[in-house]
Amino acid sequence: MTEAVNTTTNNNSSSVSNTTVTDMSTPTGTTVSDNASNVLLIQEAINMIKETVNASETLEQSRYSPSFFTRVRKLPFIIVIYIMLCLSKRKISTQLQDYFKDDFIRNGYVEKMKLSDYMQSVASQQAYSQARAKFNHMPFKLSFDKLRDYEYGQNTFGLNLFFNHLLAAIDGSEIPLPDKAYLGEHFGCNGRNSDSPVARASIAYDPLNMRTIAAEFEPMDVDERTMAIRHIDELSNVLKGVTPCFIFDRGYMSAALLTHLNSTPAKYVFRLRSKYNVEIDNLPLGDHRIKLNGANKEEIELRILKFTIDSPTEGTVVETLATNWFDLPSSEFKELYHLRWPVETNYSLLKNKLQLTDFTGLSVNSIIQEFWLAVLMSYLVGITFFEAQAVIDANASCDNSNKYQPNVNGIVGTLKCYIKDILLCNDKATLADLGMCIVNTAARDRVVKSTTDRHFARKTPRKARNHCNLKRNI
Repeated sequence: MTEAVNTTTNNNSSSVSNTTVTDMSTPTGTTVSDNASNVLLIQEAINMIKETVNASETLEQSRYSPSFFTRVRKLPFIIVIYIMLCLSKRKISTQLQDYFKDDFIRNGYVEKMKLSDYMQSVASQQAYSQARAKFNHMPFKLSFDKLRDYEYGQNTFGLNLFFNHLLAAIDGSEIPLPDKAYLGEHFGCNGRNSDSPVARASIAYDPLNMRTIAAEFEPMDVDERTMAIRHIDELSNVLKGVTPCFIFDRGYMSAALLTHLNSTPAKYVFRLRSKYNVEIDNLPLGDHRIKLNGANKEEIELRILKFTIDSPTEGTVVETLATNWFDLPSSEFKELYHLRWPVETNYSLLKNKLQLTDFTGLSVNSIIQEFWLAVLMSYLVGITFFEAQAVIDANASCDNSNKYQPNVNGIVGTLKCYIKDILLCNDKATLADLGMCIVNTAARDRVVKSTTDRHFARKTPRKARNHCNLKRNI
């Protein structure tokens, strides 16, 4: 059942409080609190990870048997975690040599023995793989949860909001896996002959603060809507003092998802595909109210906005949005939906810059470990980006017409360079200095911001898998 009613939105019905962000690239209506006391600095974030992985509770939730990691060996639990957090995609034996060589220098063994003698005792690749097989992905997920809950579970001070709402763009993606039959049996396959192992990932991404705030990694038989409902439920328990607005692309709209969303206080925006509903397709351009049936045949009132956009490939096209945000000015919805796009670039960060798909392990367990490791590292990238952006803005010249931002690929490489030093450091002054090294390096490695009014036609897909610079953060 649908009922179409034209409605006029009061442009003054949504007010913006707190302090307005003045950055030219910040969308209209974006606000940030004056009190940024719970926004993490990068050295604090890494130190929080260190505390989490060193906690006895983490070991208990992670290891598959109480007898694992009880004896003193070359690769205790915490050392394996530290090596993985360095996020090197080089050969495992090379990673181990690097760690133990640094350990030799750091602990002053140079005065007691020769490096060549010490390196004879380096743990083997087989020992490292066996150690990884003794625990699950929980060290990285618990660390991610702790960082996210710290920033988002305390009234969200210091976080950018859109008309006093926290934006969460939800999207899924297929993650190609190593060509192993047992991975295909566990996760599923696609491809011409359905023989290429692949898993399904889904994330909820905060585009205004560059943070992944919820993630799922499942076999292909778990659909994206089911994973979206998990994100909604998880964030409903995490977010305090702020209402989220979930943004969905075409394909997510369903009666079941609408019913679930309407059981929460959240706002939501769906982009609708054509032919989803005949009455909606027949509506003219403009702002409308309709009623749709939910999963339990209950009537759900929705706001439908239809407008045109200029597409580089298709010319002028009509887009349709469905939402329960009734008091947001209609002029803001183009920008609001446009803010969904960074969830796509975040998948590029995960897959390309963090090299998620270049798995160093081939078991089901190691695949899941590396997914959560990449999600955790992407959170650190977002923290570093905002710290470095503040340094760039503070040093900006009034005579320079260009606006600059940190190079995300450079941030990944910088984190890889310094994260081990922070993990192994116990001196507060040195920790702060290492954090400043990360931020200042990221601020120096800047690029010109792209403007929001530029449009380019889609290029013919290249044959090469990666641009030449995507591997340079190794």
